[in-house]
Amino acid sequence: MSYTILPFKEQDRLGESKVKIVDTTHLVRPPMYVDLSNFTGQMGEKSIYFAPMRLQDRLEEGFVRLERGITGWGSKYVQFDKIEEIDTQCFVATAVYGNPEAPQVNALRAFRDDVLNQNPLGRLLTYFYYSGAGRRTAKFISQNVPSSIPVIKSGLDLLVEQYSKRIN
Repeated sequence: MSYTILPFKEQDRLGESKVKIVDTTHLVRPPMYVDLSNFTGQMGEKSIYFAPMRLQDRLEEGFVRLERGITGWGSKYVQFDKIEEIDTQCFVATAVYGNPEAPQVNALRAFRDDVLNQNPLGRLLTYFYYSGAGRRTAKFISQNVPSSIPVIKSGLDLLVEQYSKRIN
């Protein structure tokens, strides 16, 4: 999946730390919001994070601050209309479940946002995953050890089940 951040003039929840995005792979879907402080993704080959809201000091000028690393090194400002596609695909889960929109894949995205991205170690793991490790792992599994998919699926199913119990 890829998303486009809507232009600044269409942003209506910046005060809540939310940025409005649209899914460019399914244009019929309504726009969604991502929390600046929780978002992790990729632009091209680079992993990105929205800087925390307290560091977003140029939103009123139509700029969002992006970080290229979990520590904030490499921060830069980008105009809303210059931010294009952001990839938030769950590579391994998609390889295991066969569909990027499977309920389990969506649950794992929520786990990433609600659990992993809420602490430094989790953000480090997410950064590592989106820096290329996730894509390479999914490709390796699919091409070299597809017989391992049921085992991986069992582990992911357990994680999804435990997470679902926690939020319900």
